[in-house]
Amino acid sequence: GVVKQLTAFGVKLISATEPFDTSTTIGNYMVQLLGATAEMDRNNIVERTTSGRKMSAKKGTWVFGSPAYGYTYNKTTQRLEIKEEEAKWVKQFYEWLVYEQLPLREITRKANELKILTPLISSKSKRPSTGLWYPRTIGRILSNDTYTGIKYLGKFKQSPTNYKMVTDPRNINPESDWVAVSIPPIISEQMYLS
Repeated sequence: GVVKQLTAFGVKLISATEPFDTSTTIGNYMVQLLGATAEMDRNNIVERTTSGRKMSAKKGTWVFGSPAYGYTYNKTTQRLEIKEEEAKWVKQFYEWLVYEQLPLREITRKANELKILTPLISSKSKRPSTGLWYPRTIGRILSNDTYTGIKYLGKFKQSPTNYKMVTDPRNINPESDWVAVSIPPIISEQMYLS
């Protein structure tokens, strides 16, 4: 990192608090050793965190962060529950897409015209959003497999933000890496895949 950049410019590092000096062989070795130890610690933390999330997911605990629009997180059970007022609109968005074959912009227009309540800016702030729907927000809802009743930890290499990422085989990990978490469904899997 920084030590390598400084060394490349001919700058030597002498620590006032640690017993090393990069102008000497032993001092340079100590810096490299400390860097390798820090990297190993970081990798161990990532490994333990990932392992802990997988164990929790296998028990059915919600481990994916903020719940999707249409759900609320129950702190006692550590599971998602359906938020009826929002869930009815999630169903409606899918029906407009699947049965009426409306484009995203038209679904967005209808949602704004009907003054459907939008998701919060942040679940922590509890502040309402601008009150307007945007195609990107509805697109995220329509590409979220959570609504089918099963969410997979480890399914995607990168969290999908659109339907192309959901169906792109390059973004999907091998099934052996997936951990299924059951949640109450809002739509059928057939509707999601349509």
